[in-house]
Amino acid sequence: MRKANFRIISLTLTSLFVCASASAQEAEKLSVSLVPDAQYAVATNKFKDNWEVSFGLGATTFYGNQEANMDLSRGLFQGFRTSVGVSMSVAKWFSPDIAMRLKLNGFSGKSIQSAESDSNSVKYASLQADALFNIHNMVKGYDQARFWNFIPYAGVGFARNFTHSRNTLTFHVGLLNTFRITERLKGYCDLSYNLAGGEFDNMGVRTNKIFTNRDTWIGLEVGVTYELGKNSWKHMVDLDDVEVVPWQETQREMKRLLRSNKGLKEKVNYLENQPKPEPVNTVTTVTRIPDVSIFFEMGIADLNHRGQLENIKKLVKIAQEEKRIITVTGFADSQTGNELLNEKLAARRADTIVKELLEMGVDSHQIRIVNGGGVNTLDIVPANRRVVVSLGGQYADPQVSE
Repeated sequence: MRKANFRIISLTLTSLFVCASASAQEAEKLSVSLVPDAQYAVATNKFKDNWEVSFGLGATTFYGNQEANMDLSRGLFQGFRTSVGVSMSVAKWFSPDIAMRLKLNGFSGKSIQSAESDSNSVKYASLQADALFNIHNMVKGYDQARFWNFIPYAGVGFARNFTHSRNTLTFHVGLLNTFRITERLKGYCDLSYNLAGGEFDNMGVRTNKIFTNRDTWIGLEVGVTYELGKNSWKHMVDLDDVEVVPWQETQREMKRLLRSNKGLKEKVNYLENQPKPEPVNTVTTVTRIPDVSIFFEMGIADLNHRGQLENIKKLVKIAQEEKRIITVTGFADSQTGNELLNEKLAARRADTIVKELLEMGVDSHQIRIVNGGGVNTLDIVPANRRVVVSLGGQYADPQVSE
């Protein structure tokens, strides 16, 4: 195979890896869904997150395409063909499964001319771009705390023999094993096979065979990796994994809700017909305060930031001083999920805020809960995922009425 054909193959592989990177980003966007804690799907992180830098030391064994005519040992890590080098790399994980890596290594190598180690020594550097595939995450699902990850990779690159002023395109395959040490620090062991042009060691011998016409080297490297930015992924359920409730079960659930509502209406009618107590603690002035909105993430009923509770403390203080009703209205985003799921999600969000109000000392008789269900009233879609807390009129304290 001629040099031109080898370069065509290398450029084709480079294009495939770029496409794989784009597909990984697109797959991330499709992973976001409504329900947390799935095994395989995760939410997309920002581009600045999930970066890694690595530094390592390794031994590299070189083989030249001219050795077919030389009586030399082919064993690994022979002194005349092996050298020790260093490497540096930076990688970006687009999902827990797929990453792209740029790696620079060298810088001491061998150009096999004889069994004399000193006469074979050269200076070289190799810059390669690799696509990494985390098999553990693909098969077993993402787990940030997993100790060992098995990561095959393949890529293309460029190598420079500084001693003999030779350049060549290269192709790489390898097995990367990582071992978690701390939350951000990992150790790694990297075994690689590298295929270069036959002219790289300055002793090119051309044949018609794709492998014997190339210079090759095998590397074994150990080192450490440090993770930059946000280094974890948030579990989410993909929409395709959400269980579809049969129509018959949905009908039964709706009928149950209607029966429950009928019983609730009867209780309300009974209470409305009871003698009403005399109003107490009447205030002559009513403090006006804007409603407070607490926002939630998609499909989530738990607070994503407790700092939002600071916005309702003033409202709670006024409600307690003036004996006023606090109305808690839960909403969901109608553009995701169905009506029944959104009603349940809105109720759970309202319950979350009610629990916080009770912990602040608000009387349970002072709280009124409203289920707003799924809505699309705000132009910014995520803003519809909220709970609105507002002040109403006075309430009658049951203990005082008795």
